Amino acid sequence: MFRAKKHHSRRIALMTASAASVVLAVTACGGAATSASAPASDVDPGCEKAYPAKYQWYDGNIINIQAAVAKEKGFFAKNCIAGTPVSIASTPASITAMVGGQVDFINTGPDNVPPARAQGIDLKVVTNILTRPIYSLVVLKDKVGATYQETLNNIKTVGVVALGGSAEFHSHTNFQDAGIDPGTKTFVALGQTSTMLAGLENKKVDAVYFYGTAQDVAVAKGFGIMISDSRKPATNENPVPKTLQGVGKTSLLWAAQGSFLQKNPETGKRFQAALDEASVWIRDPKNREELYKILRNQVSVPADLANADEVYKASVDIYAQNVDTKVDLTALQAYVDFTVKTRGTKITEQAKDMVWSETVK
Repeated sequence: MFRAKKHHSRRIALMTASAASVVLAVTACGGAATSASAPASDVDPGCEKAYPAKYQWYDGNIINIQAAVAKEKGFFAKNCIAGTPVSIASTPASITAMVGGQVDFINTGPDNVPPARAQGIDLKVVTNILTRPIYSLVVLKDKVGATYQETLNNIKTVGVVALGGSAEFHSHTNFQDAGIDPGTKTFVALGQTSTMLAGLENKKVDAVYFYGTAQDVAVAKGFGIMISDSRKPATNENPVPKTLQGVGKTSLLWAAQGSFLQKNPETGKRFQAALDEASVWIRDPKNREELYKILRNQVSVPADLANADEVYKASVDIYAQNVDTKVDLTALQAYVDFTVKTRGTKITEQAKDMVWSETVK
């Protein structure tokens, strides 16, 4: 069932919720994750000790690219990380799981760090994943106007993964930067890829704002037209909101609780090292064909799509060129400012206060 709420009424509810009620609400909605530490045999024989690390995994999503390569190419094993992927479909659920000890490292957007810290959760940035935001705006063909501005005016309903999540807040920038109040639009919680695509195909919404490969599949299936893609540089043909252009370089990252990193600093450093090696490997064009093979069974592109292989490889290429572990403090600060502005998060900390000490050395 589709759920729709007006922006302004939902925002009031979010701003008055306490940290405890937020965590309880997420738990009640499901998404709890369970996993066991990986056995020592998962690391290289030369390792004197195995360092267990439970990391978030988005089933069927290309944003696993860094961790997938670290696992499949043996970078985790080489760095003595006994890694266990934990399937969690959203940041709210992953933060709840992290607080409960069910996952150590979460894959999240920088805009999720300030709200968590404002709620008293000592979430620390460990390393970066992607250098550009992961979202795209795909609009029904009959809603596309002669200009970008006209198209935005034509949109009345926007499908996002969940209300109050990163996708929704990022989508607001398309309207805000064009001088349109997001409160005049209705945001609809569509869930993950299959229901997102169905919502657009069946015209339950005028547009969707999504990540991974869903936006590419939607266009390939003829469900809509991509009018803004923040995964790519801004051009006249690709009007990426200026707000999102300013938060590049650090747009998706790994984070962990400060208490975990304090108790397990070696695990944190080895996790960083493995992902750094994986990122270098991913960016090397010589490895692209092997990268396609590694991600083939982990990325959702419908087999019945006429040009499925072409769509799949194009999506992988987009993300591969944006992989980098460097945490850019200027970009992260821009995200902190973005979060304060869009979510009304009350926080006095600066970006440097949210990053693990070993990361900024």
